[in-house]
Amino acid sequence: MSDDINFDEEKLKKEQSKYAPKDENEIKEKVLNKEEKLNSKFSTIEKLKPYWDDFKTIFSMIKDCVTGKYKETPFTTIASLAGVLIYVLSPIDLMADFIPLLGYVDDAAILGLAIKLAAADIEKYRQWKKTIDVEENK
Repeated sequence: MSDDINFDEEKLKKEQSKYAPKDENEIKEKVLNKEEKLNSKFSTIEKLKPYWDDFKTIFSMIKDCVTGKYKETPFTTIASLAGVLIYVLSPIDLMADFIPLLGYVDDAAILGLAIKLAAADIEKYRQWKKTIDVEENK
């Protein structure tokens, strides 16, 4: 994120909450069904590329929680993280995505904030996922 652009954390939280899904069906419809589009954004847009690994973990975590495979993360955290991904997909947000150089700064800021706020849940999921991957490869 550019050093000369600052976002108020409360404003970011408020914006994030506007996009948070209300239930698992909305998460499936607005996030899980958009995997290809999200992959494309995170792998090609410069402001989002630094979050590629976090995105893959968050997407996997949301998917595992919604399908019931992983049940340790509170729904509020899942809804919040899903809301951020919906926000990233939205072309109209705090800073319209089509604005050169600045269009994705707000997306990166909100994503960074969400990762910071959900860091403990994300790390717990990563540890669980490693355990599951080891067990599946036996």
